[in-house]
Amino acid sequence: MVSDDAELLRRYARDRAEEAFAELVRRYLSLVYQAALRQVGGDAAMAEDVTQQVFTLLARKASSLGRHRSLAGWLHTTTRFAASQAMRTERRRRAREQEAHLMHEQLSNDPVASADWERLRPVIDETLGELNARDREAVLLRFFASLPLAAVGEKLNLTENAARMRVERALGKLHALLAKRGVTSTAAAVGLMLANEASVAAPAGLAATVTGSALAGATAAGGGAVALKVFSFMSTTKIMAGVAGLVVVAATAITLRQQQTNADLREQIGVLRRETATEVSLREENRRVLAAQTAAREVAAAEHNELVRMRAEKEAYLKAVAARGAGGARAGGGPAAGGAPMANATLAPGMVSTEYMANVGRTTPNAAAQTIAWGLRQADYNAVAGVLMFDPSEREKLEAFIATLPEKARAQYGTPEQIVALVMAGSPKPIAAVQQLSRTQPDADTEIHIVQWQYQTGEVQQNELKFHREADGWKQVVAPAMVDRVIAYLKAKQ
Repeated sequence: MVSDDAELLRRYARDRAEEAFAELVRRYLSLVYQAALRQVGGDAAMAEDVTQQVFTLLARKASSLGRHRSLAGWLHTTTRFAASQAMRTERRRRAREQEAHLMHEQLSNDPVASADWERLRPVIDETLGELNARDREAVLLRFFASLPLAAVGEKLNLTENAARMRVERALGKLHALLAKRGVTSTAAAVGLMLANEASVAAPAGLAATVTGSALAGATAAGGGAVALKVFSFMSTTKIMAGVAGLVVVAATAITLRQQQTNADLREQIGVLRRETATEVSLREENRRVLAAQTAAREVAAAEHNELVRMRAEKEAYLKAVAARGAGGARAGGGPAAGGAPMANATLAPGMVSTEYMANVGRTTPNAAAQTIAWGLRQADYNAVAGVLMFDPSEREKLEAFIATLPEKARAQYGTPEQIVALVMAGSPKPIAAVQQLSRTQPDADTEIHIVQWQYQTGEVQQNELKFHREADGWKQVVAPAMVDRVIAYLKAKQ
């Protein structure tokens, strides 16, 4: 009984049964050689090398391929890749290829068929690769392995009639794919050309050479014992001693080509590494440029926001001046509560009179400062208290002292913020004008202002004011010195 492919592979992988591997070579040698021959443009010597490489790989992978459903398909795909690699290596070594037109003599009497075959040969294997696995297997077994339909059906687990239908459908699909590539022959003509292709026999003695080379390559790690085993096998197949020399030469050629291939691969890897290093450098440079652009946009946005804020404060200031002027005219021009302002001529350069301050809320630190100045002039302690806050430690310090006061006094003074507003308003030196010298921003919710105050006595003093943004707006943080001043005031009142 004829063993199937899987059984032969298992026997070779398990028992190193060389006659089983020789049977596989006999079955599929023509298929592999013909595919290799087409792929390498008709170069018989190169096709033989490719064939040897494919069967060497088959011997090495016998244990894993024993479970492969389609050995013919695997051999064809492997031949395509091996032939492609061989062609790339050969193009670097040879100035141009010598193409052996093996089909020329067979088709020379039919110019139309010859022209069709010249168009078909370069694309047939690529087109076969586009078929699904079942259709490709059917075409390969029928036309390239030259099996009768009954044998094709047996390998595909089909009846002979079902195998015929499978082959016909696959041939129709192949014809449609070839038509897209300019091969306009009928499906029957394509089948005839494939059958003619299958009639091209592999060179005499190639089966023995391939078998011996493949087994030698697959078992090279076994040393001298393996070599003896190979030569023993060759003697059992009655191969002449000269074939052994051909095997050695072929194996040497394969080794040299593999070394050249490895050198080419190393060169390609070096190029890829250099390209990767260049790409990484460019990516890093792009990252730095993008970071610089982002920082520039953030600075521009901050400057724009600051400009908008200054314009809003200017508009609020001008409105307050206009409102104060109208109110003064209606009231006969009298000064606001808190004492008469100094004449503008006596103000220090850059100073802005508190007479023009207004209750503008606390949307910005400057607005909060202006509201405090307005509240002090108007004696509106609640307005001033609403724009004040404490550092936690300072609040705790002041509240601890207030807790020592009599209950009546605590009720009279109110909250810590109201007490501070009362002390600020009762200063013996009322503030007549103010100007901001500088502004810093330690974080998004904190600003430090350096300001100059000019008292109504004409004295000018520089102070540091801290503002913090709360949920309801910006507030001035009561300084520790002011907390001490408030405690001293409360002590004096007892």
